[in-house]
Amino acid sequence: MNSLYRIFNCVSLCSEQLVSIHRFGILRCAVGFVHTTAVCGKSRHETEEQERSVVLRTRFFDEVQKRNKETFLGALETFKHRDKYRRGSVEFIYSAMTRMEEFSVERDLEAYKDLISLFPPGKMIPSNLFQAEFMHYPKHQQCATDVLQQMEDNGLCPDDEMGRILYDRFGTYGHAVRKYQRMLYWMPKFKHISPFPLPNPVPEDALELALLALKRMAVDPQNKIDVFRAEDLPAAATDKCFIASSQAAEQQRLLGEHPADTPVYVEGLHNCWLRKQCVHYFILKADTQKSRAAENNDDEDDEEGNGMFNWHLFFKDEQPKEVIKAPSVHEQDDGTILGMCITETSSRDSLMSWIKLLQKTNPKLAEIPVIFRIRTITSELQTVEDEALDVATVHKA
Repeated sequence: MNSLYRIFNCVSLCSEQLVSIHRFGILRCAVGFVHTTAVCGKSRHETEEQERSVVLRTRFFDEVQKRNKETFLGALETFKHRDKYRRGSVEFIYSAMTRMEEFSVERDLEAYKDLISLFPPGKMIPSNLFQAEFMHYPKHQQCATDVLQQMEDNGLCPDDEMGRILYDRFGTYGHAVRKYQRMLYWMPKFKHISPFPLPNPVPEDALELALLALKRMAVDPQNKIDVFRAEDLPAAATDKCFIASSQAAEQQRLLGEHPADTPVYVEGLHNCWLRKQCVHYFILKADTQKSRAAENNDDEDDEEGNGMFNWHLFFKDEQPKEVIKAPSVHEQDDGTILGMCITETSSRDSLMSWIKLLQKTNPKLAEIPVIFRIRTITSELQTVEDEALDVATVHKA
């Protein structure tokens, strides 16, 4: 009898605990755990359904013949009217985001608006503070946040219509709406903050890109940019292409004062990025003067404290020193920049033509040996042991 009484008390206690668990909402977590364990053991029928849905999502874009904005928006409209409940919208949006560059709509604001519009309106708006803070419908909100992040990566700022679409889907306190508000605040501030603005989009013509790159890299206001066409190149040139050369009057003076028995170097190729376009350029460079190098070493010794006890007393004879002219902006610690150029093919033959064209405005260059230290585009993929420097010496014929 006592054992039956104990069993009855245990059952009643368990029932009270279940009621309290349900009252505080923990039962949902337990049900979710049971649901996830059941999903782990999916049947073959459910797996086939998932594979069929993946094929269905990609079919909207694979069956399109032309890849443009109209066909992309048409595929979104087809999915929107296929099911009134918009089932599978998250997976479809992720699939569409990966195909936007293929359809050339990765920088189109209307395409992103239509992507956000695929979410069902009104259903995912949080009704209390807890749902808002704990990310109500997290899968859908994360997907909308990823769409906004892709817009930010492409430099696309949302507008008020995009905000209304997000408000109708996720409410005022949704995480996707917070992302939209941060973008709307910060992106206009950073849009015009660069002191060297570039056109958006940048031109696709190689010569226009070369001129933009040289103007951005030239720090001397007196810099002059010359463009040499194929007909301007020497007759012995085998590579007929354009050459954009940049040189200032101060660089011509430095080249005229350069010793004839000391070589100068053509180094490259170096990369200059103009948004998503990469331009390769080369520089004409000379070694640092010995007087400037010794001066820099004395300054380094003083900074490190090695010259702490090298005092110059007033009653001793002063040691006369040579007056050194202040270095120009072209004279750097690692060398003196004497010119820059961008060629259409980035080949050694085009660089040899550039040197011969520079000899017209710099006659002293004909007496100076020129050493080419060139890296080709393919050599960047090689190891350090296998990479070889292309060295040649050019003399005036």
